[in-house]
Amino acid sequence: MINRRASAYVLSHPLAFALQTLKGFRANQG
Repeated sequence: MINRRASAYVLSHPLAFALQTLKGFRANQG
C-alpha cells in the first residue's frame, strides 16, 4: 500500500518525484 503522505507528495510534486525515480533508475543501471 502506498503511504498517504507519499501519494500526497507525488500529487503536489509530480515532476520532482519523476526526476527522483529517473535518478534512481539510472543509478541502478550503472
